[in-house]
Amino acid sequence: MRYGWLPLFGFFTACAVLFALSLRSDPTAAELKRDLELPAMSQVWLVGDAKPDRVIAVSETNDTYKLFSAARVPVDSGVLGRWFISFTVLDALDAENQFKLPFQRRQNHKGPGVSQLYDHFPTDDEIHAFLIAYKIDWAL
Repeated sequence: MRYGWLPLFGFFTACAVLFALSLRSDPTAAELKRDLELPAMSQVWLVGDAKPDRVIAVSETNDTYKLFSAARVPVDSGVLGRWFISFTVLDALDAENQFKLPFQRRQNHKGPGVSQLYDHFPTDDEIHAFLIAYKIDWAL
């Protein structure tokens, strides 16, 4: 019986190590959490294939799940900037002549954030409907 506990203890130790390694966050998810200033206790999951400059993700904070599209743009010689939640571009009247107006009088084309709140982790059908609703064809 003395040697029976040693293999059992080794098995549980190996399981604990594997569990701890599986909790390591994806670097992109960690960047999203930092750049979007999510609370420390929140979690972020990437949905589908991530691109270097855009991603579809789900965050969870206080049992509220947020499905969102995030992007980042080059800020300096090809270096990508901080992540931000994408926005809907609003239609502007006479957009081709907007550049002629003084900067203060130009219309703001930034619309609402591309995100959806849920009380559960979004299902595959809900994610697909989200992608269609916001015309996110690169992730379909």
